[in-house]
Amino acid sequence: MDTRTMILLAARELFLRKGYSNTTIDEIMSMAGLGKGTMYLYFKSKEDLFLSLILEEWTELQKKIDVVINDDSPPYQRLRKGFSEYIRFFEDRPYLLSLIMDAEASLRHHISKDYFSRYYARLPVVIDIVSEAQREGAIRRDIEPVEIINMFLAFANGLIHLWISQGRNFPLFERAMRGWDTLWRGLSC
Repeated sequence: MDTRTMILLAARELFLRKGYSNTTIDEIMSMAGLGKGTMYLYFKSKEDLFLSLILEEWTELQKKIDVVINDDSPPYQRLRKGFSEYIRFFEDRPYLLSLIMDAEASLRHHISKDYFSRYYARLPVVIDIVSEAQREGAIRRDIEPVEIINMFLAFANGLIHLWISQGRNFPLFERAMRGWDTLWRGLSC
């Protein structure tokens, strides 16, 4: 395992256990088995380390979503697969939302800003997929594509938050896909 990864893994464990504010660089580097100065070869600050940790996770999600949206399967399948990848991503990383929620307000702002810039960069492609589904008659045409996308994202994010806040005591993926089917039926022609 490379040094940067060792630092990120130690930081993630400590941020989860102690919270962002209560974790020191010394503790992170001690857990990683490295000297404090080594961190600064990879990260400018604890804030930079935290943001890098979160944004590397987002990058993994974006790679999965990019594969789906660039597929040439029918729009319904791409949209459903993208939704399921989004749910699976958080199901596999329940700690991610906890880390973000624990972060200081300024860090959440940076995360949100970066997430939304990446989200909006892909939005035209997803809008095209929804529009294609509308042209094919699979989705009602009286609802703007971006509203449809936001509806599914709001449902997904709300359900993920509920799942985490209730101690992950229900099968997230199963419930999410039932919700997808229900929303899709309401949008279908």
